Amino acid sequence: MTNRKILAVLLLGTTFSGLHLKALAENSVGVTSAVTPAANTAAPGQGMEVVRLGKNVILDQRFETDATGVVQILLADGSSFTVGPRSDLMIDRFVYDPDAGTAELAARTSRGVLRFIGGAASKSGEARLTTPVGVAGIRGAVVETNFATDGSGAVGNPQQPQLALLYGRSLTLYLPDGRVEVLTEPGTGMTVQPAPAAQFPVVAILPWTQSLMPFEQSFPTGATPDLQLAAMIAAVLASNPNGLAGFSGPPQPVPMVNFGNSAGPDAPVLPILPDDIFWEQIAEGPDDPEPPVDPEPPVDPEPPVDPEPPVDPEPPVDPEPPVDPEPPVDPEPPVDPEPPVDPEPPVDPEPPVDPEPPIDPEPPVEPTLSYSGVYTGFAVGAVPGRLFADRGTAEMSFNPDTGAFQGNIVIPSLPADNLIASDPQGYRADDDFGATGPNLTVSSGTGQLCECEFMQWGSWSATDLGDGTGDPINVETGYWVTGDITPAAEHPLSGSASYAGSAIGTVTQGGVSSEARGDLAASVDFGTGLGDIAITNFDGYSFGASQVPMGANSASVTPEGTFGGGLQGLNGEMLEGQFEGAFVANGADPVGGVIGGFSAYVGVDDWYASGVFAGSSLNPTPSPN
Repeated sequence: MTNRKILAVLLLGTTFSGLHLKALAENSVGVTSAVTPAANTAAPGQGMEVVRLGKNVILDQRFETDATGVVQILLADGSSFTVGPRSDLMIDRFVYDPDAGTAELAARTSRGVLRFIGGAASKSGEARLTTPVGVAGIRGAVVETNFATDGSGAVGNPQQPQLALLYGRSLTLYLPDGRVEVLTEPGTGMTVQPAPAAQFPVVAILPWTQSLMPFEQSFPTGATPDLQLAAMIAAVLASNPNGLAGFSGPPQPVPMVNFGNSAGPDAPVLPILPDDIFWEQIAEGPDDPEPPVDPEPPVDPEPPVDPEPPVDPEPPVDPEPPVDPEPPVDPEPPVDPEPPVDPEPPVDPEPPVDPEPPIDPEPPVEPTLSYSGVYTGFAVGAVPGRLFADRGTAEMSFNPDTGAFQGNIVIPSLPADNLIASDPQGYRADDDFGATGPNLTVSSGTGQLCECEFMQWGSWSATDLGDGTGDPINVETGYWVTGDITPAAEHPLSGSASYAGSAIGTVTQGGVSSEARGDLAASVDFGTGLGDIAITNFDGYSFGASQVPMGANSASVTPEGTFGGGLQGLNGEMLEGQFEGAFVANGADPVGGVIGGFSAYVGVDDWYASGVFAGSSLNPTPSPN
């Protein structure tokens, strides 16, 4: 009879200084360290199976639990995930350098409750968790999330996604619309109220005193993260002592400790283990050894091969007889020399040509100064370290009489949200203008984004903005686009129009940023107020929106004439994003062009993009109101 040997490892220490994992498989990133049977997993390209204790975990392996399932995943850098009931988890990226003590970690969850305890990945950088409401960035922290949709395991309103910072440094939520919400005070959390299209979700920050895990109660006073993790495991063992995968008997006794009188008479009693000790439980003895295998009998040697007989040599070949020499050839008689040729008479030289008179230089071309007054539009900018770009508005002022120029960038999510740069001689030509202020630099772009000389675009950067904690915030490369925006009251109420142009922006992938360009196509039915927009071939990605409110006949368009909505991949990409836009006048047509800004990301590719777009109308002027 073959015995089964079971090993359970529970690590109770926030520093994980006692972690000594067994040798992992070559492609493994960690192991399952605690599990109940109601938990399943599927490796890439394979079907679902029950999670087994101590099994290696690989990238893109999916974990799912039902109403009573719990699984804990322990990674090589000391990070751990605890997946609660009716929940799922997938680890997308994990890179660990044990010698340097650094790691990179990216995972995703789409439903249920989850606890993350940070290891080297969140101490040396920012661990990333993609969720249904955005990307959570975790630095040196213990974090819980709740995305339950049926009420099971949820705390508070289950329809409002929840994130909580239980302990540690910070929890940052990067929303798809470009906003950033940050928790730095342990014991605080946030809820995210979904919003209709073209509106932003509502985020509420509030104190947090209760665990999101369904089998835990409010934390007692003084309960540290290791005791909170112990409370979770103790509760699972107490409710189902034989439920951990591979256990055939009750757990062996371990030292116990109470939270103290402040926790009340019914406070849970929890197991406490030193950082460098594993808890091992062996149900039965070691496996019986296999019987020895009988050796194979020796093989008789092959008999020797008789040598080939020698080959007789070829007889010698008789030599060819000598060839008689050719008789000598008589020499040719000498040829008489040609008589000398008389020399040509000298040619008289041509008379000198009078030089051409010098050509007067062309007078200098006067620069074109066709812009006058204030033009409004959109601005985007990427802050290093943030996953999503910050979006806002732009306002550019031109004075052709004096040559003065002023740029104004308003980004609500930046500490200094109203940046101004001006120059009394900054407007030199329609394609050459700019200014520098205390924190802002604005300059014109090179060339046009479309056949639309009535619009303007360019780049901007900002430095030393500050975030209230002493750390400076810089925007290295941002983009803006402006024009004469047409208010909703001046939109046509019938007819249709199509637009073509291009987009320009910044792409960040794997921590490296670069400029990217793509094509813009848009169309709108002014009778219904609905339209389509597509940005294609942008760093290899294509994305857009279909049947979004754009015209005045749609109630979602603002009185100022701006509109917006969500973006999604056009070729099956797992892409999400947001855009804002508006129609601009070209002098004769109030909707002769379209401008806007956008941000997008593909979490599985670690790809983030932001930029602006502009297009000009391909149709005659639509029917007036």
